[in-house]
Amino acid sequence: IARKVIAYFAAQNKPQANAIPHVALTERESEVLLRVAKGFTLPEIGVQLGLSRQALYRRLERYGIAP
Repeated sequence: IARKVIAYFAAQNKPQANAIPHVALTERESEVLLRVAKGFTLPEIGVQLGLSRQALYRRLERYGIAP
């Protein structure tokens, strides 16, 4: 998952014909993605942020990085 997160944001810095449009993240989405990038598991992130596993999957699916 972390590799997908890093690749997603790395692609933001490279101009491409099929570039992903700029996405404004909410504070909560930033918190989730930061923890994913740090290597936390979804259950760990859920406990830390008080989110269900399904809520985490939905947030990650929005950016095409759902496990």
